Amino acid sequence: MTDQFLELQLLNDHNEIRKKHVLPLFKLDKDLTKLANNHVYMLVKSNTVYHGNIPVRGQQNIAKGKKNLLKPNVTTNLWMNDEPHKVPIIKPEFTKIGIGYHHNTETNDVFIIVNYS
Repeated sequence: MTDQFLELQLLNDHNEIRKKHVLPLFKLDKDLTKLANNHVYMLVKSNTVYHGNIPVRGQQNIAKGKKNLLKPNVTTNLWMNDEPHKVPIIKPEFTKIGIGYHHNTETNDVFIIVNYS
């Protein structure tokens, strides 16, 4: 799977949830995606997970796990089952999304960042 495929799968997973809550669908935003990708590479380099580079008046969800376990739909479902992570997914004011993804082949870790605005 390519990063672009995973990005689209995450976007679709988020929009399926938005449909169920009768909310406007997210549109992939180039600037939010660039911000997420810049941050995800910093996480990979440091092999840590921390929030940062959060969009102005926006929010961010982050996940790290092993490639065989951390899949887009699993990640989105985990966030939906945790109140603070669920908020940006169903917040009606947020209509743009940016997705950063990286697979560290040395450790088999996957890093996912989603920016909401």
